[in-house]
Amino acid sequence: MFKKFRAQGFVLKEKEIDEADLLFFVFSREFGRLDLLAKSARKISSKLRREIEIFSLVEIGFIEGKKGERLVETKTLNRFSRIKKDLERLFLAQKISEVSDLLIRGSEKEEKIFELFKETFEKLNSFSFEKKELLFCYFFWNLIFILGFFPNLNECAFCNKKIKEDCFFSFVTGQILCRKCKRLKFNSKEKIFPLDFSTIKLLKLTLRRNFNFLERIKTPKKVLKQCLEFSEKWLNFVLEKNEF
Repeated sequence: MFKKFRAQGFVLKEKEIDEADLLFFVFSREFGRLDLLAKSARKISSKLRREIEIFSLVEIGFIEGKKGERLVETKTLNRFSRIKKDLERLFLAQKISEVSDLLIRGSEKEEKIFELFKETFEKLNSFSFEKKELLFCYFFWNLIFILGFFPNLNECAFCNKKIKEDCFFSFVTGQILCRKCKRLKFNSKEKIFPLDFSTIKLLKLTLRRNFNFLERIKTPKKVLKQCLEFSEKWLNFVLEKNEF
């Protein structure tokens, strides 16, 4: 007799397995990441398929089978229906899903990540929501911080002087450097990213404030664009360094 476990979680991804099965990536409050096999879920008659859909909050029951966790029952708690009716919101939800799938490994419980998903999806589903790029930066850098991958953006890695102006970031070493050290230490062939001080302030602000606060302040398009570019480059650096 298999022991049944219960959990609440966000359905972030689904993948077709064999002829009739589905594999769901769920981030749960109780167990962290779960990769749940739903047997015969692609069949029209499947009760599981009717009660679980991507980008929803669900209550699940699962057992530990011979080939991993197996989903045996599910109940939808919040469908976040507005996300699926808007292509831009849906695209952002998919982007969040992809980043989470790449960075979150293992089934270690992390309450802060669950709360981050909750805040992000509730905001993404809200009626008046508009600042999609800012929400992604908020989610990404908070996830990076919780997982322990946030870079040191306070002092130059070479002279240790506090960063107070526009500077540079090396994606060879994963470190920040001031203008003077950039001229002395690096050549033009290095992977150097110019980083505005306003972007650094925004990155730090994402960790100190909730999204409701960030949504109320004016963020220049140039800063948002650079934040998105830096996020993508940092993600690639983290994945390469940690051999995910």
